[in-house]
Amino acid sequence: MIVDIHTHFWHKDVDLDPSVERDIVNAGGAANNLDITPESYHAGTAGADRAVVFGMRASNTGFHVSNDHVAKFVASDARRLVGFGSADPLSDENPLAEIQRCTEELGMRGVKLAPTY
Repeated sequence: MIVDIHTHFWHKDVDLDPSVERDIVNAGGAANNLDITPESYHAGTAGADRAVVFGMRASNTGFHVSNDHVAKFVASDARRLVGFGSADPLSDENPLAEIQRCTEELGMRGVKLAPTY
């Protein structure tokens, strides 16, 4: 069994600040891959039997991915996808409550903490 343990799902214009694109371009990366559609996600993970999916919540680095959005996407292929929730300890009103909500209400199976610097 092949498991892709690190995958993302987000919409560039909704979930990422413009600074994320600038940082990627400044580091020599390609900004055209930032918008992840269901089709591009499935094409990119086609070789994996299972995939762990997470967004990131880290306002200081420009990531504001909705846990609800990730959970809805994971539910579209729950046999194959495993969702991880995320919380921003510096910006979320109650990050521990958000993590609890992710596991208890959204069915997430793990937690992703992104850089907050």
